Amino acid sequence: MKLGIGDGLSLFMAGLFVCAILSAAEWPVHSRAFVLAMAVPGLALTVVLFVRQRWWQRTAAVDSSPGLGDTPMDADVPPAVARRRMINVFAWIFVLFGLIWLVGFEIAVPLFTFVYLRFQARESLLLSGSVAGVMVALIVGVFNLILHVLWPKGMLQGWLGL
Repeated sequence: MKLGIGDGLSLFMAGLFVCAILSAAEWPVHSRAFVLAMAVPGLALTVVLFVRQRWWQRTAAVDSSPGLGDTPMDADVPPAVARRRMINVFAWIFVLFGLIWLVGFEIAVPLFTFVYLRFQARESLLLSGSVAGVMVALIVGVFNLILHVLWPKGMLQGWLGL
């Protein structure tokens, strides 16, 4: 049985979820609740994805259409355009990670949401601001006030002593 790129990624993610579950098992209840709430469904969905990929590979007809990795590509999209779009997506993901590292999660996620919607999706200022405001409300209301999640400070906050 030969494993493809998607199979390897599924197994890797399942391993990460298992590590998160095992690591959180020793933590206090308040600390492990969030990790388990994310890792258990994540593990279940990853296992379902792996099983579907394995079953699909055995039953699907051979498709000779070009693709990136194991992802089929629409024949109407030239490979150069698909590659450029993929690079754009990864660039935005790295921007989000960089913002989280620099200013912390609580500031980075609403800021990223606003900037992405405003400049990449070209949404209106009202919609971009509204969605970013909802993100602030969720982070503060749900994660800070209800779940008492302690987010690590960003590097900038550490450098400035905040």
